[in-house]
Amino acid sequence: MLSILTVIVVMIVQAPEDSVRFSLLSGAFLIAGVASFWSVLALSIKRLHDIGWSVGLIICLFLPPVAMVSILILAIVPGSQATNQHGLPPFPK
Repeated sequence: MLSILTVIVVMIVQAPEDSVRFSLLSGAFLIAGVASFWSVLALSIKRLHDIGWSVGLIICLFLPPVAMVSILILAIVPGSQATNQHGLPPFPK
């Protein structure tokens, strides 16, 4: 997704501001950005469920100083091996 956004940004920079191409590319960038945001949000919520933590912690992803640390923690902390309110563990031992 990041490479798609990068290509769209490069094409927007090269297009004249008053052209139809600029408007279409800007719309494509907006759509790709919303899709990217949605996928990060959904996957982060699923990961918080897997760990067994409150979904309220998702707010940490919207605070720039804390976001990178939050993502690192989500990547490092192992998932719970017990069944929780969201279902069975994805890879039981």
